[in-house]
Amino acid sequence: MRVGKGNWWLWVFHHADSAVFIAAKHRSKAVVHAFLGDWRPDYWISDRYGGQMGWATREHQVCLAHLIRDVQYAIDSGDAVFAPA
Repeated sequence: MRVGKGNWWLWVFHHADSAVFIAAKHRSKAVVHAFLGDWRPDYWISDRYGGQMGWATREHQVCLAHLIRDVQYAIDSGDAVFAPA
């Protein structure tokens, strides 16, 4: 998102019927840590960006839309090992 003349990130933390939006200059783990503090959720869903990894106490689900995009890229690029015809 644009803030002033700079690019910022819009973080969305969602649970059940509640959501918190945080605009931050950075996409680092510091943003998540500032929001969560020492509390950790049982489950976490995100893309595979490093700043979003390692927060769940039980399971981490990678965003299926990101996985599909990455698999399609491998297929389109002609990968014969990961995505054979």
